[in-house]
Amino acid sequence: MLNEGLKGIEGIIIPKMQAETRHVFNQYTIRVTDDFKVSRDELIQKLKDAGIGAFVYYPKPIYRQKYYLKLGYKDNLKNAEAAAKEALSIPVHPNVEKEDIKKIVNTIIELSS
Repeated sequence: MLNEGLKGIEGIIIPKMQAETRHVFNQYTIRVTDDFKVSRDELIQKLKDAGIGAFVYYPKPIYRQKYYLKLGYKDNLKNAEAAAKEALSIPVHPNVEKEDIKKIVNTIIELSS
């Protein structure tokens, strides 16, 4: 339902699904690009204001985590940086009901226009 509801919204990149597979999401992570009407952080706040959990679980790319820095990683990986800047996880768990999903989708759609 989330993929169907959010697909085609400019500035929102949804998870890609393979036709022959079924994903068991422990997180539903979208990417909020600069093409979206509000910033990722503004979207997080608007979702929270609407009573919808929204989280950034990985604010730094893995190669910039303390452990990897100790190993001497000094790369600048543009795609990893962009993903960390754009990633936003929204609720997906057994207690999320269809009405909750509709509210999530409608809130994001309202902010996209």
